[in-house]
Amino acid sequence: YVRYIDWLITTPLILILLSSTGAIPSDATCFMVLIDIAMIFCGFVGSANTNGARWAFFAFGLIAMLSIFGVLAQSWNNWWKLIGGAHPGAKSYSAALTIMMVSWSLYAVMWILTDGSHAICRDVEAILYLGLDIVSKVIFLLVLNSWMPTGFNPIGGHPTPLMDTGSSLI
Repeated sequence: YVRYIDWLITTPLILILLSSTGAIPSDATCFMVLIDIAMIFCGFVGSANTNGARWAFFAFGLIAMLSIFGVLAQSWNNWWKLIGGAHPGAKSYSAALTIMMVSWSLYAVMWILTDGSHAICRDVEAILYLGLDIVSKVIFLLVLNSWMPTGFNPIGGHPTPLMDTGSSLI
């Protein structure tokens, strides 16, 4: 269950980084972080259940994940309409967002194969989760960071994040 503690720390940071880099408003960021915590809680409680309730928790967690994806996709779509590919970080941000969404979706598949149905052994589970962790965190950050100029501070926003028009994306 250590992975759930890891996710409680790392996934909100990933969402905050995406939000600050993509100029997602703070209220949408807070929504995503709260939903993210609920998603992780559902996964944890579902994994601890041995009856059919595990699938209800999985379903709630999946709905939470799709809600996060919806906010990210909507803000990306609005941003792309305003900026398009003109920003030097457009391709990197889009690629990082895709990596995040695909890898998080694969975590849901892994939950089905491990905690949900116990279809794979613990050794294979550990290796697969390690691979997903590397892609969803290390590769994600390398791709997102590939466009950033020297001295870029995504939390402080200097120089500007992907969009600095002062308008809300959502």
